[in-house]
Amino acid sequence: MRHLYAKDKIPAYDSEATSQFALRRKAIRFVGLSSLVIASPLLGAETDSPSSLRTSIRALLFDVFGTVVDWRASIIREGRLLAQQKNLKVDWGEFADSWRAGYGPAMNRVRSGELPWTDIDDLHRMILDELIVEFGLDGLSEAELDYFNRAWHRLSPWPDTVGGLNRLKSQFVIATLSNGNVSLLTNMAKHAGLP
Repeated sequence: MRHLYAKDKIPAYDSEATSQFALRRKAIRFVGLSSLVIASPLLGAETDSPSSLRTSIRALLFDVFGTVVDWRASIIREGRLLAQQKNLKVDWGEFADSWRAGYGPAMNRVRSGELPWTDIDDLHRMILDELIVEFGLDGLSEAELDYFNRAWHRLSPWPDTVGGLNRLKSQFVIATLSNGNVSLLTNMAKHAGLP
């Protein structure tokens, strides 16, 4: 299983692979979400008609952060709400980007064994703690920081997400493919009205 992009190279001499690639691309366009990961390969698809694709694809897995929910706009929104309450002057776009950019290095510390297994809520908090002074959030209480850290549980969906997922769910098994911990994904789904 892997992401399938139009830029993927398939040798021209491999007509079976070329045919399967074309079917996958059409399937992605057919379901209407170009960033989906198709979980089951289209083995056994004899034609490239939408009805054939529909019977060949059984499950769709999708990324959550950035694909289903707009993490950046949601973090900016949460930051602005906090700024209104606490009279903070922060570039929330830069803050959101910095907070998210810290995820890769934090996960690398877990992968390398420098940190034990750590759920994403705790990783987000570690990254937030590193940004407090840089962005002038050092006047916030522990309770305020904890609440702000949970902003990741309150991410809003893209405008077409809920309708698109409901449409997909009527014909396919849908599931997330995410590094988010269960409580985060559950809270986010409830907040965003995700199926």
